[in-house]
Formats: sequence, structure tokens, C-alpha cells
Amino acid sequence: MSTHFLRFPGEILLEIYKYLSNAQIFVSFYGLNERLDQCIRAHCQHLSLADLAVQQFHWFCRVILPQFGTQIRSLLLSDCRSVLEGKCFLDYFANNMSTVFPNLERIKLDCFTADELNQFLQSLNNLVYLHEIEIPGLLTDQPNLLEIVSQSNQNRFSLMKFKANTFTFPAEPCFNIRQLTICLPTLNKLSDLFKVVPHVQDLDITIEEISMLGADYDDVLPLQYLTKFFLRCYHHFWTIEEVEALLKILPILKSFSLQISTQDNDLINTEHLSKILPTTLVEFNFSTRYFYDSIDEIDRDSLLKFHFPIVCLVDENLQQAFLHTIPYRFPLLKISSPMAKQMSTYQNYQHVEMFYENHGMTLAESLPIVSRCRRVKEISIQLYDKVVPSEPSRYAFEIR
Repeated sequence: MSTHFLRFPGEILLEIYKYLSNAQIFVSFYGLNERLDQCIRAHCQHLSLADLAVQQFHWFCRVILPQFGTQIRSLLLSDCRSVLEGKCFLDYFANNMSTVFPNLERIKLDCFTADELNQFLQSLNNLVYLHEIEIPGLLTDQPNLLEIVSQSNQNRFSLMKFKANTFTFPAEPCFNIRQLTICLPTLNKLSDLFKVVPHVQDLDITIEEISMLGADYDDVLPLQYLTKFFLRCYHHFWTIEEVEALLKILPILKSFSLQISTQDNDLINTEHLSKILPTTLVEFNFSTRYFYDSIDEIDRDSLLKFHFPIVCLVDENLQQAFLHTIPYRFPLLKISSPMAKQMSTYQNYQHVEMFYENHGMTLAESLPIVSRCRRVKEISIQLYDKVVPSEPSRYAFEIR
């Protein structure tokens, strides 16, 4: 038996669409007949224009978006592959953004320069449902990024995600921010950030640079609305006193995720941990690289019996231990080969998306990790030449 594509039921068409981006669906099938057009309009409410050729992009702006824009809920624009895509988009819609996209809720702007981003944000006016913005990266520095975005679209953005560092903070609090993902250069910027987001409920922070000094919270008011907090700060040796001081200004936490490095035995002592964790805590995700003097410092039995059970993976050659709650709920995993051999079943590592190793693991040694981290998308392994001493070369392998 044979059939024709146009006779496929809608369910089959939706299965085919899963293999294409929404923009590619429009390019491939839109305009063939009214039935297909209706199916596409119902399916493609989240649109990425990042991978379109120049002519296709202009066709979208001239033909598709003016008649379909009212149904779009999220939009992605990127200058990474299509140069000046943001500028071209503004040429079409700068003066009528709220008319063409009245139901837009989320927008993602990638690889813009600071000037291009400022121009684009100025065009976002009267979009009453637009509350979420993501800026994965900027081509040029924008020190006051947080302030500019917060004031855009009549202060309607409540959920913001940045990967670029922001070095300055607004002079006045940003009361509209409810969810924030941000990178900070050093740990001492943490208290400055807390002051400008007093109503934040969900906060995800990465500290990127080496921080010799800790944060000072003496003049920081408690964050009375924050219930979910994620902090990643590997380049600082944390003490239990620092963690305790941080938690004192987070009085109603329900979910706390912490990725750190430490030399403080008290931080891996379950009795001491129990005393500093908030009583409101429901979920605790903990990951630390512990630099020990003696392996006897680690009480593995008490760690496993903790009400948030913790496992310990040891590399005696490095005199380091990697401790984490189970299941491991962080996207990035960084361990050495001896630690990897001690990993438990794959159910504990289902959230891992990236694996990095920088102590000379072989490809063969990496395979058991892949078998335990079945959702991993990126593997980075540093290989050493064992015959002729030389600088290590780095190879990145992507698994999709």
C-alpha cells in the first residue's frame, strides 16, 4: 500500500515535526494547504529564528510573522550565525512590537553587542505578557546589564537569565525580579546582589573567578521571599561559618543547592551540617570537592545515614574526595578516574548533562561514566602524552 503525505493524520504530522525546528517546519510545509497551515499554527508557538538563512529570515519577517505573530509565546533571536539578525528584526517590528506579538511571554537574545541589545530592549514596550528574558552571552561588555533589562518593558520582566558577568548593580532595588540566573565575578559581589533583589523567590548564582575573600552580609536584610537557592562557587575554600552566615539571611529556604570546594572538615560532618540547615528545608543538593589531610577524617557511614544521604568518592593520589547528595542533581560533573570507578548506579546520575575531567583520564576509563550518565551531552577529557613530556592537549567530545 502507498499513501500521500497530505493524507497523513495530524498525529503523524506532529511526529514528523519533532525532528525539525519550528522555523524549519514553516519553511518546509507552510502554504501547501489550509489543513497543514492550521496544524502548523497550532503547533509552533515557540519560535527560534537562529538557524535561518538570510533570505528565509526576511521571508519570515515579511510573510509569516505579521499573520502568525499573535500566536507566538516565545521567541529566540541570535546574531551567532545570522549576522545582524537583531537589527534586521527591528527594521521590521521596532515600532509595532506589541501589535504583532501581543501574547509574547518569553524572549531569548544571544550574541548581541551591548549597543544592539540596548536598541532591542528599547523596542519592548507594552508587551503585557512578556515577563521572561534570557541573554546567554554578549559580544561586548555591558556592565549595567541587570539594571537595563529590569527597566525594560515597563519593569515587567520578573524572570531573568544571564550568563555574562554583571559588574555593577542598580542604585535602587529591582522589586519586579522574582527569578534570576546570573554569573558574578567574585564572591564579595554576593551581598551587593542580595540588596537589589529583595523580592526574589528563585535565585541561581555562579561565582566564576577565584575568591580569596568571603562575602559580608552585615548590612543585608533577610530575603523573606527566597525559597529556592542554587549557588555554584568552586574557586573558594568555604568554611562552615561562611555557609552558616549565608543561610542566616535566607530564613525560609525550601530548596538549597550548593556546589563548592572546602578544606573544612566541619562542612562534611553531618552533625554540624544539621545544625546550620534551615528547618524549612525540604530539598538539599550538596556537592563539594574536599581536600583532606587524612582519609580517616571522613566518616562515610554517618554521611550515608544523613537525612539527605551523601556518598564519598575518593582519589588518594590527589588527596581529594568528592562528596555529593544522592541522587546527584547538578548538570555538571567533574571527577577523576579513581573517583569515577566508585560511582553508583545510573539512577543517581540522571541529571548530568556535562562531564569534565582534567587529570589524564583515558577514553576507555570514560566509558563507565557515560553508562552511568545516560543523559550526558558533552564530555571534555584532557589527554596526556605518556611518551614525550609535553603540555596536555584538550579534546572536547559532544554526544547528542
